[in-house]
Amino acid sequence: MAKNKYPIMYTITLMVIVSTTISSYSQSPEQIRENAMAKLSFMLGQWEGPGWYINKDGKKENFIDHETMRLSEDEKFLIMDVNTINDDNTLKSQIFVFYYDTDNQQYVFNAFSGRGGPYKLPCEIISPNKMRCTNDKGTWRFTYTRTGNSLIEAGEKLQNGKWFFTEKTIVEKK
Repeated sequence: MAKNKYPIMYTITLMVIVSTTISSYSQSPEQIRENAMAKLSFMLGQWEGPGWYINKDGKKENFIDHETMRLSEDEKFLIMDVNTINDDNTLKSQIFVFYYDTDNQQYVFNAFSGRGGPYKLPCEIISPNKMRCTNDKGTWRFTYTRTGNSLIEAGEKLQNGKWFFTEKTIVEKK
């Protein structure tokens, strides 16, 4: 069995090769964020369509949603501008902001409305065209699913021991 005449040189060479290989596979936080935000592209566009929700009295109410989903100029945020027209023709506007938190390695959903906010929920990509956002207590959950030219948004909220639901299917405007 031949003995290595240069164990220190061998060790240093091996360390250089391993560290170079590892560094070539690692990504900067900015690259990680860019890759994560690209996975939200299934939500981008202008959308319109009907939806419904169960109100606090247990009655089903209908609405029409008009939504624009776009990336911010620096592509760090997906901004969802939502305008909802209820059956009684009242208009409700909301802004939702999604971003990727590189420190916690998760998507974050922030909702702003005239009723308060922001409401902040962690999110995850379930499949290439599906994202779910759930609060820490498990009392709020929103799921976004793209099928063809439609985006289905389903929401669930537990309030005073009772679940309230909402769902809409919005179609991409051309």
